[in-house]
Amino acid sequence: MNTLVVIEGTLHGQAEMKSTSTGKQLATLEIAVPNGYGKAAKEPSIFKVTAWAELAELAGNLPPDTKLTIYGRLTSRTYQWQGATKTATEIVANSIDVRQDARQASTPAARQHSAPIADEDIPF
Repeated sequence: MNTLVVIEGTLHGQAEMKSTSTGKQLATLEIAVPNGYGKAAKEPSIFKVTAWAELAELAGNLPPDTKLTIYGRLTSRTYQWQGATKTATEIVANSIDVRQDARQASTPAARQHSAPIADEDIPF
C-alpha cells in the first residue's frame, strides 16, 4: 500500500532519533489528531510517523505539543514478533510544516519549517 496523506495534529511526546548502519538519520514520532471538539471530543487518534535525513533532524528538535502538518505516504509492512506475523502501518513523511497559533505568529522567533525529501532518499 502506498497512499498519499496529509495529517494535522500535535507532536505527541518527543521524536526518537536513530541512525542507520550507513549513517542516515531517522526519526520516529507520533502525531495526535483530535477526535471531535468540545464535549463531544474523544481521545485523540495517534499516528506513527517516520522521517528521514533533514526531516529527521527537524523532527528531533521539536518540543512535544508542537502543532504539525505532515505530508507523506501511508505504508504498511509485516514482520515477525514472538512467532506471530504483525502488521505495522505508518506515515513516511515527505514534508513537515510547523504550524503557528496567533500567539506564536506575533513573536519574531516563530517560523514555519518545511523540508521536503525525495522518494529516492528513502532506503525502502
